[in-house]
Amino acid sequence: MIQFKGVHDGQRCFIIGNGPSLVAADLELIKNEPSFAANSIFKIFEKTSWRPTYYVVQDAEYARGIVEHIPSVNAKQRFISMNVMLKNFYFSRDDVGFYLDRSDVVNPPRFSHDFSERSYEGFTVLYSAMQLAIYMGFKEIYLLGVDFKYSAHKDNQGNTLKAEGVANNHFFEAQGKQVIGPLPNLQYSGMAYQKAEEFSKENGIKIFNCTRGGELEAFERRTLEYVLSSEK
Repeated sequence: MIQFKGVHDGQRCFIIGNGPSLVAADLELIKNEPSFAANSIFKIFEKTSWRPTYYVVQDAEYARGIVEHIPSVNAKQRFISMNVMLKNFYFSRDDVGFYLDRSDVVNPPRFSHDFSERSYEGFTVLYSAMQLAIYMGFKEIYLLGVDFKYSAHKDNQGNTLKAEGVANNHFFEAQGKQVIGPLPNLQYSGMAYQKAEEFSKENGIKIFNCTRGGELEAFERRTLEYVLSSEK
């Protein structure tokens, strides 16, 4: 893991969510940019030549439904939590394991200073992707497809909450398929995103949300078109 520390020092990257706003045409626009994606992103591959530079899976329950697809995700490097490897009996020499620290879920969430030691829980794999991206040295991080809304989710007390008017949770749920894995905890994930924003500001890093719509407001909004047209 230490070999990834600072390898992208000063660069920018995109972190891709699997929300319903994600479309293949946007991914085509960033296919020459470093990017992170997670979980069932492979379901959009047939629509785009884009492939993520880095692929991350951290939740063992979710991974149970996609474990046979993980080895076929053609990324420069795949990062798989040890929790996924142990509980799904999954291991590949091509993958890098990381430790997801779930032993101390606190309020506010913690943000890792050293991803080679641990990634802190944020109840979203994208929180680990952010910790990994910063460990790699990226100074500008752009989120895309992070809608931050689900038809059902949990709060910090474990209560199930329903959301009105949300038809699809992911870009691949056009037929209303059931969500794989546990219900998201948007309350804690929201606090985690806010922690990521605070950490980034304290360390000279900028995180922007380029998602088309959605409900994530922890980060400053930018349009994808503006980001790609701006002189850097």
